[in-house]
Formats: sequence, C-alpha cells, structure tokens
Amino acid sequence: MTNLTGISNWKLTVQRENERIRILRASTCDTSAVLPDELFGLPVTALSDRALSPSAAEIDGETLLLGNGRAQDGWDNGKLQELTVPESVTEIGSYAFYNCRSLRRLHLTDSVCRLGAEAFMNCRAFHTLELKRKKDTGSTLLSDIVSSLPQELDVTVLPEGAESFRLLFPEYYELHTENSPAHHFDYTIEGSGYPYHHVFRNKVLHLSDYDSLWPDLLKGEYDIPTALRLSWYRLRYPKDLADRAKEAYTAFVGDHLASALALCLREEDLQGLQQLLAMPAITAEDLSSALEVSRQAGFTAATALLLEKEHRMLSAGRRRDYTL
Repeated sequence: MTNLTGISNWKLTVQRENERIRILRASTCDTSAVLPDELFGLPVTALSDRALSPSAAEIDGETLLLGNGRAQDGWDNGKLQELTVPESVTEIGSYAFYNCRSLRRLHLTDSVCRLGAEAFMNCRAFHTLELKRKKDTGSTLLSDIVSSLPQELDVTVLPEGAESFRLLFPEYYELHTENSPAHHFDYTIEGSGYPYHHVFRNKVLHLSDYDSLWPDLLKGEYDIPTALRLSWYRLRYPKDLADRAKEAYTAFVGDHLASALALCLREEDLQGLQQLLAMPAITAEDLSSALEVSRQAGFTAATALLLEKEHRMLSAGRRRDYTL
C-alpha cells in the first residue's frame, strides 16, 4: 500500500486510466473530508459506482493511504457529515454515496457532467448543497440532484464571475397506500415541495419559474418556518428577482420579522441582519426578541447593531411624544 500526504484521511482503491485517476473505493475516518484532486501527478476525474458507499464490497485496484497525520480509528463513511468533491471530477457513478447516512453537506462543481442513478440513495440527512458553477458548461447537475431527492435541500449556487444565489427546495413525500377492496395501491404526494423539486425546464433552472410557485405554496398547507426561509433567501440573494415577486416575499417576511431576525442570528449573517433592520415593519417587540437571542449566543456584533436600532427607535418615539 502506498502512503501519501493529503488534506484529509482516506483509504483509497484507484485505477489509472489514460493519464487520469478513477477512484474505485474511498473510506475516511474524518467527519468532514476533502477528496484529492490529484494523485501521482494525475488528475482525479471519476468516482466509480458505490465509490463512497460504506456497504460496498472491496474491489481490485491500486491501494493507497492518504493522510494528514491526524488519522483516527474507525474508517467508516457512515460517519461522514461533510464532503468536498474537487473540480477535477467530471463523473460520479451510480449509488456513489449509497448509505452515507450522516452526510449532511456536499460541496460540488458543475464540472460533473455525469451523475449516476440513485447516487444519494439512503442519504437521508443530506440537506445542504454548495454548487460552484463554471462558465458555459451546460451542466444539468443541479436538476439531476434536486429532482431526484424528496427531502428539503438548501442550495447555494456560486456562478463563476456572477451573482450568487441561495434557494430552498421544500420536502415532499410520495406515498403508496394499499386499497384492499380494489386490490391496488393509491399513489399520493404530500408536502409543498414537489413542484419546487421539478421546476426545471429541460433540466435548466429559470428563477422566474421558481418564483412563480410562491402564490400556490401559500394557497395550500405549508410550514411557516420553511416558507420564511424560502422567501428570505430570495430577498437576501435577489438574483433575477422581479418586483412583483419581491413584493410578495417582502410581505411574508414582514409578517414574521422576529423569526427572520432569529434566522439571521443563527446563521451569523450580519449583512442580512442589517437588511432586515431596515424594513419599516420592524417593531420594538421584534428587536427585544432578537436581542435576547443575540445575547444568549454571544454574538456581540449583532447585539451592537440591534441596540443601535433600538436606540434610534426609542429616540424617534420620544420626539413624537414631546413635540408640540
């Protein structure tokens, strides 16, 4: 077995193919790990079928140990929570992350032009995707991932040389219920997320299509915290946001300002906090609630902003009270 240094700890089985490297199997003892972009001076371009699946059988190939000198016991991808796949990778095989049950956050580049079937099967904790978008790749990766998964997905898209944006795709459930008298199964979809996960036109996302789903979401049964995050993310990162959609999102956030402030505080988003504090609908009660959250979290920069806003509101109130 060959030993190499690297950012993260990996046991790898690889195959050299025409001046490139294919990872056949990879297991780590880290909870947050970065796959290598190069091995033996060759680019890593592919993850094979079941490459990171904890339950995958061993496979013939060249084996090596990649480490940063801080290796721990327990080589088990079932404990992996965050993974970065390098830009060099253009192919991810079927069931590549099968049974990575703790995987929550994934960092990808849309240089991946092939995503195999059921790549994320049984990755039930997976909810956050950061996708770097290269220029003119024609990638359908975002559609391939979002449309294949029913769970809630928090997606940040980072286009090269362009404005980034963040979207929430709410969860939905597909249910098959046995109808005994009729001897068949009834198929139903529950949850507000189905149209969001399938909003892609020819596997391409148009943000105007995404925003057009908002009125229908409010007409049905929806989860207020989920709707708040969805609307706030569009206001916070308003790429291609039309005035009509902006007004609708602003009205909803304005009705739930205390929760929106708490969301910004949890994410330690000072710029977003300043944006919310500028909204005319904010009340003293909203500020008081946010100050309590900020103080408990020890978020001193946010506490200073909130106290400054509270002081301005109180000063304005005194002027109104005592001016003849």
